[in-house]
Amino acid sequence: MKVLGLLPVVAAVTTQDRIASMQSTLRNIASTAQKEGKIDQNTKNLVQGFMDTMNKTLVEALIKETVANQAILDADAKAILQCKTTRESTFANSIATKAGTRDGSRANLGESKNCGDGCPNGKANGGRGAAGPGTAPVDLLQAKLPNYNYSYDLGRDWEWVQGENQGLYAAWDEQVDSSILDVTKCDTTYKGECGVIGPTKTKCKELDNMVVRFEGETIAEPDFCKIYAQNAKPPSGEMHPHTDNIAARQYYTWEAQPEETDPVFKWFDHMDKFTTANVKDYKECREECHDLRSAHQHRVYESHRLQRVFEQDFCAWAHAVDVACDVYGSCYNRTVDALEKSEEIIRGEEEQFKKQQQALECALCYGAELLKDSTDLSACDRATGCVNCDPLIIDYPVPHVEINCDEKALHRPCDAEWRTAEYGCWASDCPPNDCTPCSQ
Repeated sequence: MKVLGLLPVVAAVTTQDRIASMQSTLRNIASTAQKEGKIDQNTKNLVQGFMDTMNKTLVEALIKETVANQAILDADAKAILQCKTTRESTFANSIATKAGTRDGSRANLGESKNCGDGCPNGKANGGRGAAGPGTAPVDLLQAKLPNYNYSYDLGRDWEWVQGENQGLYAAWDEQVDSSILDVTKCDTTYKGECGVIGPTKTKCKELDNMVVRFEGETIAEPDFCKIYAQNAKPPSGEMHPHTDNIAARQYYTWEAQPEETDPVFKWFDHMDKFTTANVKDYKECREECHDLRSAHQHRVYESHRLQRVFEQDFCAWAHAVDVACDVYGSCYNRTVDALEKSEEIIRGEEEQFKKQQQALECALCYGAELLKDSTDLSACDRATGCVNCDPLIIDYPVPHVEINCDEKALHRPCDAEWRTAEYGCWASDCPPNDCTPCSQ
């Protein structure tokens, strides 16, 4: 590029202009020598000096400018490659770390749910979940557990949340009882939320049936004082029929009956025998139902907590991928545009430099003939090719094809495809909690 300022007339627009501007002096020398019949030494010295100037200044300037142009293109190509390198580094480091966190959170949730490591469709596609076209959504329960019998009412406090007005869900993180969570760990009989729900329903249904049976086996306490009339106290000298300690008060007619027909005795006797026969089983069943219910409740809310963490970690990974792809896309478009603009200018200059080199070679041919005392320059005019243009050839770099963002999460919390992939493998009685979508 700077060579344009160094060349006097040779930098003209057309090849003929370049040839005419530099060759005219040498042609004049040849014409004069032809008339005089010789070329004196002073003229030869002038021609040699002119040739040295062309070789050492103009030709070298063209080569130097070509080298500079090649460096510009190489730098532009390196900038494009750097976009790819930065992208690869980002995915291999920070995004890989976020993907690991995402997968770890999925595994923790799966362990809490059913002692697995997450739904298979969620782990597919390198942990990206529902990356492909959507499928028909599963009818998942996207709410807190529905209204089961009283044993499954998650709105009730089971003696572990402190304070009357303290909500169970809000207080979970602070009030978690790890010893109750231990009951449903994967190395126990009750394996996670999906594992404990069945035994809990069975045991608490047993309690329900027991209470229903009790209703048919118990007798409601009669209102003895309203049912039986009150008689006058016994005649003088007569005592109460059952005891001689009561001699001065009225008594009810049922008090005078024999013990085996005494309605009070019959009621208390029946209920005493009923209590003796059932209280132990009832208390044991009630305690087992309560303990399983408490264990299930703790595990449900631990799963809810882990679900929130997983959804947040999935969103963080998806967002990082979005940002990395956007940064790369902007970088690629910007650097490719710079390369294309540089290439457009340099291709024009390469063509000019080669024409200038050809014009210089013709002028050097004129000079060589004059130094041989030859004034016939026609052979130089017949040469139309460029002998020494190889150093002026530019190697135009071809940038890599833009990389598509195939890592992008096509589905994410909480669209139907994502919920199906991540939560669709769980049983209907251990459904996911309300889903938390990614922030926009």
